[in-house]
Amino acid sequence: MKTIFCLLLTIMISACCYGWKTQKSIKGSGNVQIEERNVTSFNEIKASRGIHVFLTQGEAKAVVVKTDDNIQPYLETVVKDNALEIRIVQDVNIEKATQMDVYVTVPLLKEIKATTSANIEGTAPWEFTDLNISTTTSANINLDLTAVAIDVKATTSGSVTLKGKTEKLEIKATTSAQIKAEELTARFAEVGATTSGDVYIYVTDKLEYKLTTGANLVYKGDPRVTNAATSTGGSATHRK
Repeated sequence: MKTIFCLLLTIMISACCYGWKTQKSIKGSGNVQIEERNVTSFNEIKASRGIHVFLTQGEAKAVVVKTDDNIQPYLETVVKDNALEIRIVQDVNIEKATQMDVYVTVPLLKEIKATTSANIEGTAPWEFTDLNISTTTSANINLDLTAVAIDVKATTSGSVTLKGKTEKLEIKATTSAQIKAEELTARFAEVGATTSGDVYIYVTDKLEYKLTTGANLVYKGDPRVTNAATSTGGSATHRK
C-alpha cells in the first residue's frame, strides 16, 4: 500500500513539474507590429487576458492585431461557433507587452463578452436589434449604442459602461460588479443585483428590481416602479 502511495505521489509531482516547464513566459520586444488576420464570418466576440479590443460597425469585416512582433504568434483570433475568440494561446504567460490591441470591424453583433481583465470598447455609436453583454473577472466593456433590447450580465468585479438608447434593458450584477448605464435611456428596465453589485440606470416608463446582500441601485428618470424587492442590505435610490 505504501509503495502504491509513493508511486502515485511521484506521478503527481512529475505531472506538476511538467506543467511548470511547459508554461512559457514572454516579454514584449518593444517592436510593435501590425498584422491583419483572415477570419470567417462571426456575430459574437469574446476577449480575454488583458487584450484591448476596439469595435467599429462597418460592412467590410476586418480584424487587425497590433502588438509586439514576438507576441503576435501567441495572440489568437479564432472563429468558433460564430464567435470571434480573441485570446492568448494556452500555457503562454505574457509578462509584459507594449500593447495588445485588436481592431475589429463587423456589420452586426448579437453578443459581446469580456473576461480576465480584457477591455472592449466601441469607437463610435452602434446600432443593434438585440444584444447580450457579459463581463467578469475585472474585465471592462464600454459602448455607445442604440438597440431594441439589451441584456447585461456582470460579475466578479466586471464593469460595463453604456450610453445611448434602448426599449428594454435587463441587468444582472453580482460580486462587486458595476454597471453604469445612467447615460443610456431605457423605456423599461429589470434589475437583479446581489453581493455588492452596483447598478446605475436611466429609465423612463417602468422599472422592476430585486436587490440583495449589499447590492445598490441608483436610478434616474420617473418610471413606474413595480415588483420592487430589497433584502440583506440591498438598496435603491431615486435621483431626479
